Amino acid sequence: MFRNYIVITFRNFIKQRWYSIINLLGLTAGLTAAMLILIFVLHELSYDKFHKQNQNIYRVITNINIGGKQQTFALSQTPLGPEINRRYPEFISYTRIHRSWNSILISQNESKFYEKNLITADSSFFETFDFKIIQGNPKEMLTRPYTIVLTESTAKKYFPNKNAIGEILTVNNNKDYEITGIIEDPPANSHFTFDGILSFITLYQGEMAKWMDSWIGNINYYTYLKTSGSKNKTELEDLINKVVLEKAGQSFEDYGFSLSTNLQNITNIHLYSDFEHEIQPQGDVTYVYIFIAVSIFILVIASINFMNLSTARSAKRAQEVGIRKVVGSKRRSLIFQFIGESLIYSVLSFLFAILFTEFLLPYFGQIMNRELFGIYNNFSVLGLFLIISLTVGTFSGVYPAFYLSSFKPTKVLKGELTQGKSGTSFRNILVITQFAISVILIISTITVYKQLSYIQNKKLGFDKESVIIVPLRLKSLKDKINTIKSEVETIPGIISTSASQNYFGNSFSGNAYRFEGMADNETLLMSYIEVDYDFFDLYKMNFIEGRGFSREFSTDEKSVVMNQAAAKLSGLDKVLNTMVWAPDSTEYKVVGIVKDFHFQSLRQSIEPVMILPVKNNLSYLSIKIQKDLIPETMNRLEKKWQEIDNSRPFDYFFLDEEIGNYYKQETKLGQMYLYFSILAVIIALLGLFGLSAYMAEQKYKEIGIRKVFGASINSIVFKLSKNFLKLVLFSNILAWPIAYLLMKRWLKNFAYTEGLAWWIFTFATLLSLGIAFLTVSIQSYRAATTNPAESLKNE
Repeated sequence: MFRNYIVITFRNFIKQRWYSIINLLGLTAGLTAAMLILIFVLHELSYDKFHKQNQNIYRVITNINIGGKQQTFALSQTPLGPEINRRYPEFISYTRIHRSWNSILISQNESKFYEKNLITADSSFFETFDFKIIQGNPKEMLTRPYTIVLTESTAKKYFPNKNAIGEILTVNNNKDYEITGIIEDPPANSHFTFDGILSFITLYQGEMAKWMDSWIGNINYYTYLKTSGSKNKTELEDLINKVVLEKAGQSFEDYGFSLSTNLQNITNIHLYSDFEHEIQPQGDVTYVYIFIAVSIFILVIASINFMNLSTARSAKRAQEVGIRKVVGSKRRSLIFQFIGESLIYSVLSFLFAILFTEFLLPYFGQIMNRELFGIYNNFSVLGLFLIISLTVGTFSGVYPAFYLSSFKPTKVLKGELTQGKSGTSFRNILVITQFAISVILIISTITVYKQLSYIQNKKLGFDKESVIIVPLRLKSLKDKINTIKSEVETIPGIISTSASQNYFGNSFSGNAYRFEGMADNETLLMSYIEVDYDFFDLYKMNFIEGRGFSREFSTDEKSVVMNQAAAKLSGLDKVLNTMVWAPDSTEYKVVGIVKDFHFQSLRQSIEPVMILPVKNNLSYLSIKIQKDLIPETMNRLEKKWQEIDNSRPFDYFFLDEEIGNYYKQETKLGQMYLYFSILAVIIALLGLFGLSAYMAEQKYKEIGIRKVFGASINSIVFKLSKNFLKLVLFSNILAWPIAYLLMKRWLKNFAYTEGLAWWIFTFATLLSLGIAFLTVSIQSYRAATTNPAESLKNE
């Protein structure tokens, strides 16, 4: 019996090959796209679940409340982990992690590399996490100062032909570190990755040692806690906050702010974390929801195509059904025949989709900047899509099976069978549904790209073009910064230079400031950056009132410039020339108010910022280069820098690229959203193409009669196309409010948007109508230009 179904299916495939190919292609494309998206979604949901006790591992996050304004940091107080672990048996282990925001120079004999992905961690790192160890004792690997653990790939880079254990690496040209362990490279689904781990105890050996155990102003490290699972998260948070209040509560109150902590499960960090100073850029659950919706949309469109063409073609087989019934076929066998044929098509589509998915997955992962697992490693994905394929196949076969098997053979063989309105109405509903989805995708794609273009081109309040940032790592460089600036500025093509404690595009530190007229224990939380005299000129910042720092005023060492947001937050009617006090009681005079600027992502509102004269905290040199002379100027600058510091390679980055990294994820997701939206529209058009061809074929004789009576080609094309265009127009009416609500919600992720423009909806309507008309009119034109003698010769 099953063999008979296959033979008949194959014959029908050959007989109606174009419809069959369109059907197969549409469902295969839909399943392939949905598989790719689902693999990406499962990858996003799998972060940090490779840790065996992931449900009991938490990161401590810190909330600081000043003057009613709260900021949440992914960091916590340095001594918190050890103290919690010592006091409460509920906490099995802890580890503190420090990530260097600048690259670190690692040397091994003549080999020198800037490593941008090194972390510092406690020796209990391997008690808390389950990263796989290749060599070394986890209980001893990071217990001594100046020791380092390397990942497998990093060890091979420095020691390709020998065992790295016990070998020495020189860090920043001044300290030798012994390699005490080798571990596997962190999995792609870890919320933080690294190429090596320096021992945390080393931090207690240098200038930082006296601050390491301070509970005040020492929120600098990531703290992870592993618990026994005997208490829930709220109970654990109460224990931690009790310690924080005891150790630092009064001191914070004296400064006018309060501090509290929360625990965040490690599996939630990647998708549900957007705090200050994240350990690495994380994902966003919003995009997971968006891609799930897109995959469902694509599957629905592909399934509708499959069902639409299956039901449309079924009427042509009415005579076959009549003959089968005459020779004794039961209705049940006919139902099985039609459902079986549909299932064979859907299984074939599923098999082709697996092949295409496996082929496209590496390219998809590269675009999404993810190391995605292969389709054969995702049995849950294969199982799910096999079920989807069989479901689509079953539903696609059910309607024609029950409809055709109900025909009376006498009527069929006399040619008295008509399709009726029910079949046409069913197909119309399906066409409206798939084009409504297509229009939603068109509107949302344009909105996404419009918003990305807006945030990438919006004026930030400073000039970021042709500026490079050079990290100043050595104290000797910081001490002679003015001499270095003078030497660099002699290079042709260099416009200006400026030294600062931080740079735009990086997270600024925060502090509590008290303004004139406020009580001693009343403060406001503001971000700050320390800059030199040339900073405002280099970045072309605009002043609303007052001026920038000047060498002409000796008192400017105790002056401050703030942005408009800071001036507004102060609550003072007249801020210029008033006094401001820092937590260390340093007194500053406000000499200028600069126009608001975006030093971080446009997803966040502009923060109040205090701009202070630089003290001894120089970390970066900004260099403005003439735009049309960048390549030759960079060559000269590199040579000059080797004269200034020949102990290490020249290290720098372009500021506009660094700021662009804020939107790298949105850009990549936007690209994929565009590709999948185009695919969805193409699948819908494939169905429309096949359906219009079928409808034109159904009206083959009617067209011939109309032509005999003098109907023009244009009138015939218009008549055949207008019904489809009505359906597409109705689809737009349904799609507009849904697309509006979806995009309005998505735009809430950004503090600054251009909103939803009316022309997007108009354009989507015209585009959908245009491509639908073009698709249908091709078939209509072919039918209208056929010689009427051909269509009427049998009449």
